Amino acid sequence: MQPHGTTVGSQIAACSTWIGFQNTLLEGVAYSLRDSLEILREMGIPLAQIRASGGGGKSALWRQIQADVFGVEVVAATAGEGPAYGAALLAGVGTEVWDNVETACEAGIREVQMHEPEPHHVRQYETYYSIYRQLYPTLKPWFDALAQPMSGSAPLSLGFGATDWQE
Repeated sequence: MQPHGTTVGSQIAACSTWIGFQNTLLEGVAYSLRDSLEILREMGIPLAQIRASGGGGKSALWRQIQADVFGVEVVAATAGEGPAYGAALLAGVGTEVWDNVETACEAGIREVQMHEPEPHHVRQYETYYSIYRQLYPTLKPWFDALAQPMSGSAPLSLGFGATDWQE
C-alpha cells in the first residue's frame, strides 16, 4: 500500500453524471481491495466467497461491483457489523455457550443476499484491473510529490459537490 496514494480518475472524464462518478470511485476502491485479495491468492488461500458487513456492506451496488471485480460471490449476512458480532460469537465459544466457532457461526449467521459475479462484467473489470496494475507503479512517484505541501499554500480542494454534476 502507498501511504501517499490518491484517487486517479483514469475514467472520470467519461462520467457525465454524479452516479457515474460515484461508480467510478467505487470501482477504483474495489481494484485496491483486489490487490489485497491477490496477495491471499498468491499465498495459496482459496477465495470462494467474500462476506460483506458494516455500512458499505449494506449497498447492493457496492457488493455487486466487488463480486464482479473480485470474480467471487459476495454475500451480505444477517449481522450488520461483522467484526463486533464475530467478537461476540468468539466470546460465546469462550464462555461455552457454543462448543466451537463453527457451531457459533451456524447458530448466529445467516446469508441474506448473495451477489454472483456477472461473467461479462468480470471480463471487463479484468481488462481495467490490468490497466490499473500498470498505472500504479508509473504514478507512485507523483503520489509522493503531491503529498509534499507547497510552501505557504493551503491544501488544494477542487470543490466538487453533487450540484456540480448533471443528475
